[in-house]
Parts: sequence; structure tokens; C-alpha cells
Amino acid sequence: MKAQQSEEFMKLDFARAHKKAKAKLRLLLFMTEGNYILYIPSLNLTAYGTNEIEARKMLDVVIEDYFSHLSQLSEQEVLQEIKQYGWVRKPYLPKQLRNIQFVEEKTIKEDFELPAETIIREQFVSV
Repeated sequence: MKAQQSEEFMKLDFARAHKKAKAKLRLLLFMTEGNYILYIPSLNLTAYGTNEIEARKMLDVVIEDYFSHLSQLSEQEVLQEIKQYGWVRKPYLPKQLRNIQFVEEKTIKEDFELPAETIIREQFVSV
């Protein structure tokens, strides 16, 4: 799997009473033990299902829950939370963040204890 030219980003508007978020995230899909796994390494979010549709529905719930959690935090707490996953503010754009970490396929296979021959598909998802 090659690193994509496209960059992950998040746009968080802290000034609003109801904080808004917009994001483009790297999504990995693979199968293990008969389950479809969807994984967003830049936020350490995982969903699974017996088929891809079920896994995607679960991922929608997981993402919604995660961003709901972020909306309850102060700006400083949000930045501290996502910094651990490699997110930094873009220069001159204080509402936008980018991810500077890239998790390699080898690391994912090790973390999930996957066989070397496991195929991992990669795409980007907008939130």
C-alpha cells in the first residue's frame, strides 16, 4: 500500500455554541476471522461487521460518537486529545488541522495481528 498524495484534514470551529467539525480521513478496510474491519488510524477509531455495509454503518455511529465527544471538550482539551494521533494546526489557519503521522501497512498488520498476506484497502472518507 502506497501513501496517498491526499492529506487528511479536520476543520474544527470552536467559536460556535455548537461546535462544528468537517474532516477528510484515511480509512483502511480489511478482513479478519470472517469480519470486515474499518479502521481510521489517525483517530484510532475501529468498526466491524459481518459484511462491509454493516461495518460502514457501525463506523458512522463510531465517528458521530467521537465528534460528539470532541464537541463537549474545550478547545485546549480537543487539541490535546488529537495531538496524540499526530494532528497539528495548519499555519495561518487556526480552525484547520492536518495529520502528520502516517501508519504503515506493516504496523497495522502487527497491531491487529494479521497474517502477512492480508489485503488492506485504503480510501478517504469525508465527515
